[in-house]
Amino acid sequence: MPGVINLKQLNHYNIRVPPELLEKTRTFYTEVIGLKEGWAPGPMAFKVHWLYLGDQPVLHLNGHSDLQLSSDLAPRATGWLDHIAFSCSDHKSAKARLDEFGVPYVCNEFPHFGIVQLMLRDPVGIQIELNFTGEIG
Repeated sequence: MPGVINLKQLNHYNIRVPPELLEKTRTFYTEVIGLKEGWAPGPMAFKVHWLYLGDQPVLHLNGHSDLQLSSDLAPRATGWLDHIAFSCSDHKSAKARLDEFGVPYVCNEFPHFGIVQLMLRDPVGIQIELNFTGEIG
């Protein structure tokens, strides 16, 4: 009988960030999205920020000097990452926060599922999905 991988929760995701966008990306995820910066291992060969949701370091930002900015922010060949989703509450407050920081977003409503969804992009172009359950109307 084959084995099974018993998944329990998301551990973290990692974004390789050009050094010139590292601070802007850290600020986006802490001040706009609301993750908290915490302990990260070191010293490393590159600057890192570990961002926490509660007690869990869910996002690792690595500022690699070997990355170059291009006009379309093309990443290394790392796969087909489409978006990162967060479950949230109070979509009106979230919209106000995004407006305060000048972050463009698209608001979708899915009445059948009772979900309001805000879609936006971080400073390196990764799509972020914020889901608000039970907040239609």
